[in-house]
Amino acid sequence: MSLSNEIVISTKHVPVAQRHDFWVSNVDKYLIDIDCPAQRNTEIEAMLTQRDLEVLRVNEIAANTHSVHRSCLGIENDKRDSIFACLMTKGSGYSYQGTLSAQHSPGDMVIYDTSQPYGHGFPDDMSMYVLDMPRHLFE
Repeated sequence: MSLSNEIVISTKHVPVAQRHDFWVSNVDKYLIDIDCPAQRNTEIEAMLTQRDLEVLRVNEIAANTHSVHRSCLGIENDKRDSIFACLMTKGSGYSYQGTLSAQHSPGDMVIYDTSQPYGHGFPDDMSMYVLDMPRHLFE
């Protein structure tokens, strides 16, 4: 079932050589400006499903092994200002922001501020929900 306020982005039908740029470009467009360093011998296989609930956006991300980070330059270029709450549903990962870091597995939630640099790493196939809350709602 597809709702009119639902967007689905997948690398499945994108040529392998174009997947990385396609994925980063669409995550930037629909979620937030990030960098996804290319992994040696691994191309990103990923899907983003976004549901816009007017006040909040619920994003479901499923992907193979990868990492992402949001740099100072990304923050400067992207003025979106949100608090993200990420709920792991499959796989494991780690997140860091400043000097704080956490490992997470299914059932764990990580909350962070997108106006500060951060990163995530996923050594295996993963899926998670990312609740995008505008700062003014969170505060």
